[in-house]
Amino acid sequence: MIREVEAAADGDHVDPEVHKVEGDVAVTAAEAAAQVGVTRATIDTWVHRGHLAPIPGARRPKRYWLSDVFATEAARRIHPARRASRGE
Repeated sequence: MIREVEAAADGDHVDPEVHKVEGDVAVTAAEAAAQVGVTRATIDTWVHRGHLAPIPGARRPKRYWLSDVFATEAARRIHPARRASRGE
């Protein structure tokens, strides 16, 4: 399910030198969503809004650093969307 950086599946070239978090893993959007308890659509929204970026150079399906996914989820909890404060 989760791919180690050094052994990315499907021929993806994920350069561990680009991301210096030792032991971090590259995950798909579906895997990322499952890890932080959100929907796949939420991951796509974070990417669209610039909160989360895919790993540069990774082939499809896009991959994300799991540490970045957790950091984005934590930031979204600390700073929820403005619409939440408006009661929507």
